[in-house]
Formats: sequence, C-alpha cells, structure tokens
Amino acid sequence: MPRDAARPVRTDLCGFFKVTTLEQAMDFYATRDTDPARCYPTRNGVVVRFNDLPAA
Repeated sequence: MPRDAARPVRTDLCGFFKVTTLEQAMDFYATRDTDPARCYPTRNGVVVRFNDLPAA
C-alpha cells in the first residue's frame, strides 16, 4: 500500500510498537499448550504460564 505523501512520517515512534503478524499469533495459539516452554518464560526450570484467557 503506497504511503500518503500528505501524512508526515513519525520517526519519534520508530520501534515504539511491536506489531504481531497473523502468522505469529496463530503459531502462539497453536503451540502454547503442546510446547509451553516455547511461548512462556521459565523460572527455576519450570514453565510459568500466564492465564491470558477468561474462564469458560
């Protein structure tokens, strides 16, 4: 998509936001239950899982 020439470029925000691609999001949701060490941090060798989904 071509950039709008009338809109100024915000160089002060360069690197400020991390944008996740759809492929990265799908990879996360597909592997977080089967390989949690890949997505979540470990503490003393134990995977620390986050509760990021509401209760069903």
